[in-house]
Amino acid sequence: MDTNVRSYKELVNSIIRPPREEYTMEDIGEKKFQIRAKNYYRKDINLINPQGHNLQCSHYEPDAKERTDKELPCVIFCHGNCGSRLDALPIVQSLLPHNITVFTLDFAGSGRSEGEYVSLGWNEKDDIATCVEYLRSQFSVSSIGLWGQSMGAVAAILYSCEDPTVTGMVLDSPFSNFRKLCVELCQYHSKMPVFVCKIGLTLMRRTVRKKAKFDINKLDIIKYAKKCTVPCRFFYGDIDDFVDPSHSEKLFNAYKGEKGLTEFEGDHNSERPKFFYDSATIFFCNLLNIEMIEEQTEEQLEELLQDEALDALQGERLPELDNTDFEKIFEVIENNQPGEHPSLRQFGGSTKDQLILEHKKRLKNLTYKEKDEYQKAMLNSMKTFAEERDDDTQLVQALDQIGLLKQYSSRPTPEPVLDVSLKLSNLESKDDLSLMDALKDKEEEGETHQTSLSIPENT
Repeated sequence: MDTNVRSYKELVNSIIRPPREEYTMEDIGEKKFQIRAKNYYRKDINLINPQGHNLQCSHYEPDAKERTDKELPCVIFCHGNCGSRLDALPIVQSLLPHNITVFTLDFAGSGRSEGEYVSLGWNEKDDIATCVEYLRSQFSVSSIGLWGQSMGAVAAILYSCEDPTVTGMVLDSPFSNFRKLCVELCQYHSKMPVFVCKIGLTLMRRTVRKKAKFDINKLDIIKYAKKCTVPCRFFYGDIDDFVDPSHSEKLFNAYKGEKGLTEFEGDHNSERPKFFYDSATIFFCNLLNIEMIEEQTEEQLEELLQDEALDALQGERLPELDNTDFEKIFEVIENNQPGEHPSLRQFGGSTKDQLILEHKKRLKNLTYKEKDEYQKAMLNSMKTFAEERDDDTQLVQALDQIGLLKQYSSRPTPEPVLDVSLKLSNLESKDDLSLMDALKDKEEEGETHQTSLSIPENT
């Protein structure tokens, strides 16, 4: 009997109290940051929803000098039932460069917000309303779009039925009817007879209404889709075994407004492919009549790094490149034969495969913030070395980019520059100081010949 009671409680909690994502503010990243050499910032906000819960929110915007207009469009990201605003970081990278600001929140009962339970979109629509009200009171937002994933996509549909002024929606893997979803999951995972599942749902409905104050029978989202007129794009994973792709197809067929349906490779919780983010970004840009800012080609990236590296020698800060740029730079280096760029041996291997293996090893146990910083350092440095410019100024550029000489970035460049042999795979913070001290000592000695310094191996 105790086992049955415990199993029933676990089933109810899987709906209204799934595992809560825990994170620190450091995981979100720095408040001031760069994407494609432009400056942006994050403003953290606390809002109170109609149920009296404190909602933890963040608004990502361009720096004042980067703003193209006083009022810019904004997209609110709505996470899934086990998610948080941390899930919005790839969306921030996709939309901000096109002058679309991003507002993120932890729904009540999720992340760092107050609240004990989630409601699969029902009460979350009120959280969205709270965010919309705040944004419209700031007079810095021209229009508002919604980007929802799973539960967040359901909440977006429910909210847009009440507010048709929403500009557009991206709906990632929403369910069409909660009771049908439960029956499908019971049959797929436990082979439970349908009638037993329906009896369980009847009992569960009472418990959920008592605890979380919402009725699961009202989560027939197709009924609301028939009323929605906001332009939207449905997305679903081709191997989603949690919310079957047929749910998105049914919602698409029932949806009243202008719509589109796109399949991507992946399951319900897998990392979304670049194609997904690009498609969603194009949708919003077309809808908002925004001219998309094209991503740099490999040649443009090479030129950018050369120009900015030269500026860095004059004491200016290098740009922080986004993840898309990292991938492109990595491709440039991968396509080069090791023999053409012997300096790459200093970064973990004499071949491309060894280099990539070492890079992945370094990233394995880093936090999001550390991973982001390491990628910026590693890839910028490798790219600079890969230019093979036949003079030693590239050495200072590389050192400056990985932060070793950031305290001396405004000092004059010694002539000639020291030839430092780096082993980035063994680099620790204690080595930063010893290397800088060695460089400074050599500079003070006024040596005019090239010197080779070796960083000690870790012990």
